[in-house]
Amino acid sequence: NDCVVWSLFAPSNNTASLVNVEYEGTLYRIKNHLYPWTNEEVLSWQCSLPELFYPLIHEPDRFGAQWLKLATLSKEATAVLESARTIYKTFYARLNELDRQKFKIETWDAGWYQVRRSMEEAGLLDEKKIRSAHERLGRKILPQIYSLGFLRDEVTYFD
Repeated sequence: NDCVVWSLFAPSNNTASLVNVEYEGTLYRIKNHLYPWTNEEVLSWQCSLPELFYPLIHEPDRFGAQWLKLATLSKEATAVLESARTIYKTFYARLNELDRQKFKIETWDAGWYQVRRSMEEAGLLDEKKIRSAHERLGRKILPQIYSLGFLRDEVTYFD
C-alpha cells in the first residue's frame, strides 16, 4: 500500500487526463484512472470553475480512489495523502489562475503531472511539505525493495 501511495505522488508520475485526443481519425477521452480522490470528497471542495465538476456527478470513482478507500495505510503514506489533498484543494480553488490550455486541463480528473506543473508555473505550489512526506515514505519503503519483490536479490541497489 505504501508503494502505491509513493508512486501516485512521485515526481516521476506523469499521469494526465486528456480530451479530444485524435488518433487515426478518431477522438478519444483519456481518463486518469489513477486519480486518488472520491467524487464525493472532490464535490465538497471549492472550485473556481465549477463547470469542471458537473460531469463528476455521473462518473464512478476512479480506480485509484476506489483502491485507496480499501487500503490500510501507514502513517507515512497518510501524511503523503494529506499533503497531496491540500495541493489538489488549492489546485481546484485557484484553477482559474492556471494555464489550463498549456497543461490541457479540461476535466475534473487532472493527473498529478498536470496539477503540480500548472501550479509550479503559476507560483502556487509549495512542494516542501509533500516532498518531505514523500521522502519519509520512500525511506520507509527502500529497505523493503528486495523482500517486496521490486528487485531480485542478484540486483544490487546503489544508494
